[in-house]
Amino acid sequence: GSLPMPIDEITHIASDVAQAMAMGVTQAIIIKKGLKSDGTIRQTSGAVRSSILMSTSNRALQSVLSVNNDAGTASAIRVVEIKFDRLGIHTPFEADVYMRGVRANYGHIGEVFISHCATRLEEIEARYLKELEDLGIKGHMTPDERFWFSWAAMCIIVAEILRELGLASWSADAFREWFLTVQLPEMRGIVTVETQKNAPITVLTDYIEHVHSDL
Repeated sequence: GSLPMPIDEITHIASDVAQAMAMGVTQAIIIKKGLKSDGTIRQTSGAVRSSILMSTSNRALQSVLSVNNDAGTASAIRVVEIKFDRLGIHTPFEADVYMRGVRANYGHIGEVFISHCATRLEEIEARYLKELEDLGIKGHMTPDERFWFSWAAMCIIVAEILRELGLASWSADAFREWFLTVQLPEMRGIVTVETQKNAPITVLTDYIEHVHSDL
């Protein structure tokens, strides 16, 4: 229940499924009790189950979440949506070569990274909490934005550790700057629009306009 999950291509996902997915992945799962083969009750874990899901789509997930949405921004603030522009810097052949290389070498960085972190959990957690606090101050974090800032702080610490271990050359400073100046304002703008659209006064005025000819 706490392992990250990749899902490729959710362009045609239904709005109700998308809303349930966004909420379900990021909060505790209700575990149903079951029976063992001998008829006795099977023990269940009371631990909080929460995960991260990464997916791709040719359609903005936030636009899907806003369809027939009666939950306000609850699902929207759980989504970090990054728009990738088509740069055209790789030919199809070069992309295929890259993907074959990824498949042939997948997993070796993760094994070394997890082994390093497993023996330094308290130290890394302290680094993460300090980064989260600093990032929250710089970005003026609000309570409902905790998912966004938690994700960003985690990415920054992971980038720093991978660079320290010589496993990747990602720049934590560049990511931090991008999150605060590009990604965060864009996500805030989307949620603000959805909040205004779902506000009671907006719903009421839209309804009055819709039935105005019958009044």
